Amino acid sequence: MLLIASAVFSVALQSAAPSLADAYFFFLQGRMLEGRGDLPGAIASYKHAAELQPTASAVHAELAGLYARAGRGADAITEAEAAIALDKTDREAHRILGLVQATLAENLSAGDRQTQLMTEAIGHLETALADARDPGAELTLGRLEVRTNRLAKGIETLQNFLFDNPGYPEAVMLLAEAYERGNKIDDAIDVLSPLASGADAQADAQTALAGLYERSSRWQDAAAMWGALAAKSADPSYRTQQATALLNAGNVAGGRDVLVALAKERPQDPLVWYLLAQAERRSGNPAGAEDAAKRIAEIDPKDPRGALALAEAREARHDFAGVVETLLPLYESRRSPVRPNDDVFGFVGMSLANAYEQLAQFDRAEQVLRELIARNATDDVALNALGYMLADRGQKLDEAVALIKRALAVDPASASYLDSLGWAYLKQGKATEAVPPLEQATKGAPAASLQQDHLGDAYFAVKRYREAAEAYTRALSGDRDGIDVAAVTKKRDRARELAK
Repeated sequence: MLLIASAVFSVALQSAAPSLADAYFFFLQGRMLEGRGDLPGAIASYKHAAELQPTASAVHAELAGLYARAGRGADAITEAEAAIALDKTDREAHRILGLVQATLAENLSAGDRQTQLMTEAIGHLETALADARDPGAELTLGRLEVRTNRLAKGIETLQNFLFDNPGYPEAVMLLAEAYERGNKIDDAIDVLSPLASGADAQADAQTALAGLYERSSRWQDAAAMWGALAAKSADPSYRTQQATALLNAGNVAGGRDVLVALAKERPQDPLVWYLLAQAERRSGNPAGAEDAAKRIAEIDPKDPRGALALAEAREARHDFAGVVETLLPLYESRRSPVRPNDDVFGFVGMSLANAYEQLAQFDRAEQVLRELIARNATDDVALNALGYMLADRGQKLDEAVALIKRALAVDPASASYLDSLGWAYLKQGKATEAVPPLEQATKGAPAASLQQDHLGDAYFAVKRYREAAEAYTRALSGDRDGIDVAAVTKKRDRARELAK
């Protein structure tokens, strides 16, 4: 700034105006006093220079920078705005104003004022950086662009910054966040991986990378990353995350081993026992799952995870009456008063409705699902469950289609919801309309036997017998969950005969 300001003054000094010469003296004196740490003296000198040359924007810009460095944000803004009023192209004033506004915004809670400050700061920093480079301003601008969801701009700004400052941790984290927000998970992983690897890997980068692995269902990689964090820290949350990732990766024995060790170290931690109950259930040990669930009740009878874990263990035994007995008191206790965003109520309600359906108590299942939807009109899980149950039973088919479409409005790519829509259309006798959503549902789930069976039925109904036989064949070679193998085999053979 000194060089810029000196150039401005030196050109003007050619006229040898005494007031300008004096202003330049006080300006330089201000710089000298600031260098010595005499902020009051520096401020006084700059103000004197501004009085002698009231049209010199550079003096106001320099004073704004001094106020900013001294933590006097309001004064910095006043002087920067004064500089811009005198010269709209004063980049230093725009830079200072943008940086100060960014700092003020970061100290505010989310709201209109914060958004306004961030937007104004972005404008000033963009002006300051036009045809110029300033690493500090670029990093701040990139951060603001990501925070305000200007993702394409943020990515470009941060990439430019990292070109000159490769591996800079904050910029890498921000760039990964921008990619993640834009659902470019693979790009986020690629950017973040170097920062999260090696002996000097940063814990926040490793934590973020583990979360990205989970989002992309790379559960084994997530488990390894959580394990690396657990090896460096005594924080038990890393090990519970590691166990969860191992379970989701299908390594039930590995997850169980981590949780058994944690349960010995933290016998009063309900989360550990809840996860252990899940591990025992998945390993085919419902009795062990019940024991773990009961430990939660012993630690804290009011903790809903105890009832949830016990219900899951009983469901694994196909003891659906036991599920109702376990969950109904918890469900009733949370019905009133209404708790906003009560995820437990929704989860309990879905489990309870499923148990009622398995017990062929369809009216009660429908009642619970309607209560969930009344509580949350965008509960896509409940919307789809009710729509599918009605369609599967051939009841209220127009409403079933409407319910499933509401679920798809929340999650348009859900294979489960697309299957439900196709099945409902098929139940309505609209086989032609059923084929597209069923094809889309099965495209990413070739081993989902029930969905393949539904697609086979739709093809059969529109007399595409060869394709029906192929769909039935995939159903028989898939997970076979929810299908009658003998019935599907018979349908496949019939489709083959008609395809000849």
